[in-house]
Amino acid sequence: VDPLNWDITYKPTWLNLSLMNGTAPSSVDLTVDVTGLGIGTYNDSIAVHDEFASPKVLYAHVSLVVREPGPPIIGLDPDEFFFVTTVDVNPLPQMMDITNLGDETLNWDITSKPDWLTLNPATGTAPSSTELSVDVTGLAAGEYNDSVAVHDANADPQTAWAMVHLTITE
Repeated sequence: VDPLNWDITYKPTWLNLSLMNGTAPSSVDLTVDVTGLGIGTYNDSIAVHDEFASPKVLYAHVSLVVREPGPPIIGLDPDEFFFVTTVDVNPLPQMMDITNLGDETLNWDITSKPDWLTLNPATGTAPSSTELSVDVTGLAAGEYNDSVAVHDANADPQTAWAMVHLTITE
């Protein structure tokens, strides 16, 4: 069996390919350049050619949707925390990553949290991280369950919640 030596004979101008020819099996990375494109849907194809193959040309359909940028979307990782400690001993801090799953800039701040929890920093621009630190001063042994609200007035939805669980034993 002869090798399949392919080349790209047609592609849309808005599509960039990491390779324009090669020998199968091979992979091609695609990237899009929306410069000069208006809002809408663009349907086209990529022509892959090998003179000795049958058929000589195969077409791969490509589709692109260009839209207006959407609002930021708050992503929290993790979105649930478990602290376990003993009376009068603060547990080790934990980190929460705050990411933007949307388009526009995400400027977040902490708008609600339990009194025994500190977040540092309490405001930021995604992507960023904040440290959650527990202060058990004055807390009795037991289970404490609460949440942290991360807010951006321009986000959709405006608030994302992370659950926080604290267990204090004797």
